[in-house]
Amino acid sequence: MSLLSAKEARFVAEYLVDGNGTRSAVAAGYGRAGARVAACRQLAKDNVQEALQARQRADATRLSTQREDVLHGLLEAVDKARARPDPAAMISGWRKIGRMLGFYTPEVKRVQVSADREADAELRRYEAMSDDQHYQSMRSNPVASPYVEQALAIAKFDPGMYEVVKVFAGPSKPTH
Repeated sequence: MSLLSAKEARFVAEYLVDGNGTRSAVAAGYGRAGARVAACRQLAKDNVQEALQARQRADATRLSTQREDVLHGLLEAVDKARARPDPAAMISGWRKIGRMLGFYTPEVKRVQVSADREADAELRRYEAMSDDQHYQSMRSNPVASPYVEQALAIAKFDPGMYEVVKVFAGPSKPTH
C-alpha cells in the first residue's frame, strides 16, 4: 500500500467517521470553497481507497462484525420504522444501506485517448500548461473568445481550482 500524506491520512480518518467527503476534506485542511472537489479527488486516488478499505477491514475484524451483520441490523431497523410508520427513519436506514453497498460512491472511469502523434503531443502540451496559460490561450482564440467574455461578465479569473456551475451554449447555427 502506498504511503499517505498527512492531509490524505487525516481525510481518511475523517471520512471513516460518517462517509461525508466534503466535511472530511474541510477537517483535513482543504478550503471550504473547494472541499467538494478536493473530496472527489481524494476518493479517486488509489492510495486513499486502499487506506480506506484497509481501515474498514481492520475495524470489522476488531469489532468481530461482518458486513452482512450490519446490513441485517439496518434492515431490521427499517422494518421497525415501517411498522411505526416513520418514513424519515426508513429513508435514513435505506440511505445507510445504499452507502454501505456503494451506491453513493463516485464512479471513476479512466479513459485513454490517442488519435495520432500530433494529437498526443498537443494533448501533452495542454496538460503541461498552467491555468494562466490556458486562460491566455482561450482569450487569444477567436472561437473561444465570445465564451470567455461571457464568463468574465459574471466571474473573476483567479488561477486555482474551479467547479463548473453553468455551461454556455454556443452560437446557434442556422439549420438548412
